[in-house]
Amino acid sequence: MDQWRADAAPVPEPAAHLQELSFFLSVYLGKAPGVLWPEHEHPASVAGAAAADLDALADGLTDLTGLRARTLPGPVPECGALTGTATDDLLIHQTVGATAWLLTPPAAGAARPFRCRLRPGEALHVPAGWSWSADAAPEARFLITHLRPTG
Repeated sequence: MDQWRADAAPVPEPAAHLQELSFFLSVYLGKAPGVLWPEHEHPASVAGAAAADLDALADGLTDLTGLRARTLPGPVPECGALTGTATDDLLIHQTVGATAWLLTPPAAGAARPFRCRLRPGEALHVPAGWSWSADAAPEARFLITHLRPTG
């Protein structure tokens, strides 16, 4: 396949994507929110990914980070707004549409709230203990990878 043609579909590069995620997490994991604009794709980070691809993403992250990883599709917004508190570190992969995120630190004054807008292919780290709210476009879809220490 000619990857330089304008109409050619991007070729997923799972190993390169996992290495990008591993480096990204080495900077942000357990510390602060952050956004990654990866250069490489993983088959799990595209719309309609198969369950085997989600498992492969989680297994790859487990192998590279030593953390227990589990990747699931994010909730489908009924009214566009979603909220929660991260009990684990989370890695959000936007697969379709756009989602605006607001992350709030667990203690007032500990850090500033973090705002970002994710588009397809981008990833967001949400530290454990941070609250989040997401305002998603009706067609928006994303994956959530839960990362927690083993044991």
